[in-house]
Amino acid sequence: MLAQAYAATGREQEAAPLFEEVVLHSSAPETLYTYAAFLKSQNRRDEARDWLRQLQQKKQTLPRYLAAYRAPLVPQGGSAAKRVVGILRTGRQSGLTYTPY
Repeated sequence: MLAQAYAATGREQEAAPLFEEVVLHSSAPETLYTYAAFLKSQNRRDEARDWLRQLQQKKQTLPRYLAAYRAPLVPQGGSAAKRVVGILRTGRQSGLTYTPY
């Protein structure tokens, strides 16, 4: 995704509108997670929390076959869920970081 490439190379001003456009057209879990991580890296924590909540809701409604397919792409399991909940509560920097692919 071009937005990820821009963010990874320090071109956040150019990445932001691209991320916003992508999430309008795609609700893939990895897209939501990447966008939330990008928002958090920009100190837009409230927006990042909203996107993480959407991701948690989406994960709960995914069919099993799709959840298994997406497993390597988004955080899974109880510890990941606890980490996301902790991030939502505390907003600490250490929990959610933007990692380019």
